[in-house]
Amino acid sequence: MAESVTRKSGEPLRNFTIELSKAQAEVQAEQLVVLRHPTRQWIIKLLEKYNDRRLCVFEIADVLEISYGAISRCYTKFCVMVHSRKARKQHLD
Repeated sequence: MAESVTRKSGEPLRNFTIELSKAQAEVQAEQLVVLRHPTRQWIIKLLEKYNDRRLCVFEIADVLEISYGAISRCYTKFCVMVHSRKARKQHLD
């Protein structure tokens, strides 16, 4: 007979559940990879700080001293990630 693993409180570990499926964990890991890019973090911080304003991609590029193309690519990947996350959430609901 196999001995069950328990916590210090005596409660068996098999009684614990996680509300994150393997597929959801893979999606979140993929999203975190997208967010790990330093330029995307700069964009996010800039948008958080000036969330009450409409910022042009050219303005963001100028402030961060990065090319318009680099900002555009990062922003596109970020938007794709957000869109795919919303679509997956609707699919799960």
